[in-house]
Amino acid sequence: MLAFSKLPGIGKKSAIRMVLHLLRQDAEEMEAFGQAVLNLRHGVKYCRSCHNMSDGELCHICKDPMRDGHTICVVENLRDVLAIENTRQFKGRYHVLGGIISGVHGAREGRRQGAMTWMDRVQMWLWGSYTVTLVLLIVAAVSWGRDPNPFVLLLTGLPTFVTGALIRFRPLMVGGVLFWAIGLVSLFALREYSSLVFAFAIVAGYVVPGILLKRHEDGVRTA
Repeated sequence: MLAFSKLPGIGKKSAIRMVLHLLRQDAEEMEAFGQAVLNLRHGVKYCRSCHNMSDGELCHICKDPMRDGHTICVVENLRDVLAIENTRQFKGRYHVLGGIISGVHGAREGRRQGAMTWMDRVQMWLWGSYTVTLVLLIVAAVSWGRDPNPFVLLLTGLPTFVTGALIRFRPLMVGGVLFWAIGLVSLFALREYSSLVFAFAIVAGYVVPGILLKRHEDGVRTA
């Protein structure tokens, strides 16, 4: 009963009714039901083409030769696919974002299930290019005899702000703006306190938004 009550929309009374119903079923039906639950967990995959749920490498929509491969409908999740399919009007294919539109948790769940969405790729290349640029910037600043901290802060503001905008998480966007603002202050003033200003910027622009992001994910996960 406790296991059923953990399902969304299922209260204690509904869980009791489900348990009583299952207890009245034959042993074969109970075993079939349990096996179906296990198959749901271990047998369902993500289509490697559109990231829709599937029991194979490609979903039935992507495998359908009658579908128009030149018409792509970008949707948030499986429920959107089902809603559009029920209209029987759309003849193209889909690209499922995996929950990115509605928040960060869907993206993390998608990666946990092995689905790499286009948003994951954008962020991967964004932070990868940032890392390469950061190393080159530090080497150049040191070779010129300049303090690299202000330039590092100004550069860090870009991927931080863009990532916040992509996942629609405002504290991370604010963190990017803080990196830019504190970087400018550190560049033209307070040079003698560069290390302290840098440490403050990391805490205000990255650590605090990161903690808020973690709490936001935990709240979505337990909702």
